[in-house]
Amino acid sequence: MPDKGYSSHFTPLKGRVVTVYRGGPESKTGYLVDVQSDYLILAVESNNNNNGENNNQNNQNNQNNQNNQNNQNNQNNNQQEYTLVYYHLAHVKSITEDTMSNSAQTFTGFNEELELYRGKTFAGTLSLMKTKYVQVNQGGPEKKAGQLLDVLGSFESAYIVLLTEDDGIIYINTDHVKSVSEYQNNNGNQTNQSANELFVSQEPEYMKSKSFNDLFAHLSHKWVSINNGGPEAVEGVLVQSLNGTFTLVQNNQVLRLQPRHVKTICVGAKGAFKQNDNNQNDEKKEENGEAEAAKSTEERTGSRTDDRSRGRRTGSRTDNRSRGRRTSSRSSASGEKVIKTKNYRWKA
Repeated sequence: MPDKGYSSHFTPLKGRVVTVYRGGPESKTGYLVDVQSDYLILAVESNNNNNGENNNQNNQNNQNNQNNQNNQNNQNNNQQEYTLVYYHLAHVKSITEDTMSNSAQTFTGFNEELELYRGKTFAGTLSLMKTKYVQVNQGGPEKKAGQLLDVLGSFESAYIVLLTEDDGIIYINTDHVKSVSEYQNNNGNQTNQSANELFVSQEPEYMKSKSFNDLFAHLSHKWVSINNGGPEAVEGVLVQSLNGTFTLVQNNQVLRLQPRHVKTICVGAKGAFKQNDNNQNDEKKEENGEAEAAKSTEERTGSRTDDRSRGRRTGSRTDNRSRGRRTSSRSSASGEKVIKTKNYRWKA
């Protein structure tokens, strides 16, 4: 955690245009809204895609054009939509002031509908964002979006519980969280959708421990996935050691690790939650398809049965009529007799 002198060093920049980080996925340019003991709040235009990739592509030749564009944006700042990014000062390596933009205009405010969370500490601010749909980190392999269910643990070893679409419940070490912002959809609009509406019909269950380290003891002898991506991402069976460290067994490999260096951990294989959900949807589709097929077959079978029944009834009536005609014909034939008569003449 940075000392108060480090955070107070940025206090004079409040209301000015600054760039947090010189490059990389966490780099954002915006107005510095506030500076607290261990975090700062940056108001970034929703259509501002300044990140490490764009910053690395810029050079001295187009710097003036960029500054002119910033000046134009500053003149219309009251008409812009902003996203608030909460940066953990423990990870902020640098803050650069845009002196040209600041000489033209300072930040006067943002959309009143934008909710500002302001706790005494970074972990306290995260607690105020519970139930919100958030994005943890601005980019990189540890970027994760989901519903913030809870903030647990001690001040020295806190962790957040995030419900995600692909991994389900994931536990994130707060010490390794660089930034948090409310999630934006593809249109650049913020959303506070409940994860219950997105993934499940009821509030999910998750483990509550006194610290992130203690959480590992509860996950012992379970198949877990550690870290979202990068070379340190691994999964296997977690085993607790007597000296407080843990080992991860994967096939013929045994990895020794310390919880404080782990960024994220979740139960199950990576992406298993989404895969199971897809499998369930496929099973439902198959069941619905089989039910529709059975119904269609039953309807066709019933139709043929009715046709056959009607055919039998019609045939029966026809046969009866035919038999009647044949009977009548035989009756008529048997009734026709030839009688010979003779005329007798009587003598007197």
